[in-house]
Amino acid sequence: MSKKKWILLAAAAVVLGGGGYYGYTFMQAKDAAIAEQPAEQPSYPTATVDVGEVKKTIFASGTVEAKAREEVKPEISGKVERLLVREGQTVKKGDVLFTVDSTDAQLDELKNKEDRIHADKTGKVKEVLVKEGDTVTPDTVVAELTNTDYLKITGKFSAFEAEQFRIGQKVRVFVTASLYYVDGTITDIDLVGQKEKGVGGVHDVDVLVKKPGALYVGDMGEVQFTDAKGVLSASQKATPFELPDEMELLAGTHGKIGKVEVEKDDGGSETNLHVATGQGAKAASS
Repeated sequence: MSKKKWILLAAAAVVLGGGGYYGYTFMQAKDAAIAEQPAEQPSYPTATVDVGEVKKTIFASGTVEAKAREEVKPEISGKVERLLVREGQTVKKGDVLFTVDSTDAQLDELKNKEDRIHADKTGKVKEVLVKEGDTVTPDTVVAELTNTDYLKITGKFSAFEAEQFRIGQKVRVFVTASLYYVDGTITDIDLVGQKEKGVGGVHDVDVLVKKPGALYVGDMGEVQFTDAKGVLSASQKATPFELPDEMELLAGTHGKIGKVEVEKDDGGSETNLHVATGQGAKAASS
């Protein structure tokens, strides 16, 4: 091969090599530029927000009905004389619907009434709670009595002991000053209990004792009970005898007090309370 051909081949090789290198560097630069270009952010729809109430509508099927009926009841009993309304008529508050003849009902009520309120409980009148001219109803308390034939004493027991007792149970009470026993009946048991200084948790057990001649309010005693197994339960400390709780006498009927025939401290084991009524109303005590 001549020298001239070698020169041409060398020149062609140089041109091809330079073009290849230029193309490679150009592509590398283009790829780098594409890689550095930030990605396009997605677009979202926007809307203006207002503050207000949210309304919701519900569609449902049903039947429209009128309001439930109202019942009109008379305040007195008797026979209907005149009916002043008819079906379908519209009325308003205060309209007269019918008239009633209550004569027969009033006569029947008067037949069953007497002219006194009698007390069937024995005791001394602690307080008279009505006076002449007062109007009474069946639940009106007309007087309070105290039964002086009995005394009450409250025993102090543990929770376990209190749970063994029953209302109406018979027990004995030891009178500490006179050193003798009296019989009693349990009338109330406190199962809740409370803390007392010196004895801890205690439960009150009320005992009613028929008063003998030598027993007085303020005397001290201890409530005791011995069960079938011979186990003795005794109150944790001596307590005083007291007057029993007051008894309430109720009028038991409607009427107006015409005359009060009893005063405070009246009474005794055989004395009753009498209260005359102007309307002849009969009353029963509770």
